[in-house]
Amino acid sequence: MEKTCELLKHSRLKIYEICEQVGYVDPKYFSKVFQKHFSMTPNEFRLKNDRAGI
Repeated sequence: MEKTCELLKHSRLKIYEICEQVGYVDPKYFSKVFQKHFSMTPNEFRLKNDRAGI
């Protein structure tokens, strides 16, 4: 999950691309696991922690 957080904070990759890079096949399952761990969706995490500067 650390790599996921870094990618969400510092890249403009799509969620499904991040999902694949960290070893998940199903983006919906990935989002569910992420939400269970952080109490927010990957998109919410990205908006809250945006450091990509765009």
